[in-house]
Amino acid sequence: MNDSRELLKKAFRQIREANSIIILTGAGVSTGSGIPDFRGPGGLYENSAEKFGLPYPEAIFELAYFRKNPKPFYHFTAEMMAQQYKPSSFHYFLKELEDEKRKITIVTQNIDGLHQRAGSSEVIPCHGDLTSASCIECEQAFSIEEFNRIAAAGDVPRCECGGTVKPDVVFFGENLPESFYRLYLNPPQADLFIAAGSSLTIHPAAGFAADLAGRLPSIRLNLQTTPYDACFNTCLNIRIEDFVKEWHSQKAEVR
Repeated sequence: MNDSRELLKKAFRQIREANSIIILTGAGVSTGSGIPDFRGPGGLYENSAEKFGLPYPEAIFELAYFRKNPKPFYHFTAEMMAQQYKPSSFHYFLKELEDEKRKITIVTQNIDGLHQRAGSSEVIPCHGDLTSASCIECEQAFSIEEFNRIAAAGDVPRCECGGTVKPDVVFFGENLPESFYRLYLNPPQADLFIAAGSSLTIHPAAGFAADLAGRLPSIRLNLQTTPYDACFNTCLNIRIEDFVKEWHSQKAEVR
């Protein structure tokens, strides 16, 4: 426990002293909003095959399977949209850091758009998000409102060319957005890198994290260990919400 307290103090000191921070976030930062993670107990993959009639859990994010049967993914996105999830304490924590006149650059693996809803101004959704849609054949943009209406009715949204429409979420095997690769190849000057709520198992985001953690003072916040823990200066196995509570507690003590 004493070691954990010392690591927390070290992480808090690193954050206080940083004026420019790059942050990679994963599913763990949104569990506080009520969104299950993917690989943990009770996560999306644990019951998705049975729930959505999939041959295996990852099929829900595979383009080849989507081409054959898009409805499981539509069912998944409709459930997410219907819940109207709100930002977690960690989403607002990052906005607080930005409000303190720090430069905060967020790269998120999440598709929920909660960083943007919390008010963060520089967010790169490296796996896309649910705010836009397009045809998987001709790439023509499609109204997300119309997509949601058709999908919610149990039908398959079709483009004028006849292709199937999906939200602009990056599936396995698809290229990540150019905005992510620009940042990957030319990261801005920063004093600190934080990886939060990510298992660091999906590439290229995991490689991006390992590279920055090896070059900058770095913090890893996640409930479980990751394959790249050795790259980080500070590793905390902690619930994201508990980290934020501790941060606010120590700030109150300083006052």
